[in-house]
Amino acid sequence: MKKLLLKRMLIICLGVICVTELVHFILYLHFGLVKSQDYRDEFVDNMDIVALINKEAHYIDFVSYDDLSWKYRNSISKEMFQNAKNDEQCLLIYNQIISATHDPQKSESFFTTKGMDMCTGYESLIVAGKTYYIEHDIDVKTNYFTFEPYISKWMISIKETT
Repeated sequence: MKKLLLKRMLIICLGVICVTELVHFILYLHFGLVKSQDYRDEFVDNMDIVALINKEAHYIDFVSYDDLSWKYRNSISKEMFQNAKNDEQCLLIYNQIISATHDPQKSESFFTTKGMDMCTGYESLIVAGKTYYIEHDIDVKTNYFTFEPYISKWMISIKETT
């Protein structure tokens, strides 16, 4: 009798957990993915507006440190990120981001700026008399538990020009 009651309670608990997770997953698909798309679109719009107003802006000025994934926040301090205002400091941070990025040529998200028309960020930096041409793309994902979007991957390509 006790074993039968225990089995029923276990089955009921597992059923409740499965239904709860199913509801959470449906909410994630509905709200979380919409937030990722909105974040990406707003990011691209803001980047275009600020770039038109301020020609001296760096791409790093468009990215919030708090929106970066943990792998980037672990490789770069918040103070260093926020205080990067000249070309040399930006290039240093970009190189740190490249070293923290796994497979920088491959996008891993549905919500990316890579491949979108006119949404890849471009900038030129002059450091020690050398000119660097830099391309930026971001992937946006949503945290499964908080439904908050974040930059999961920052793909940077640096080419030295002559």
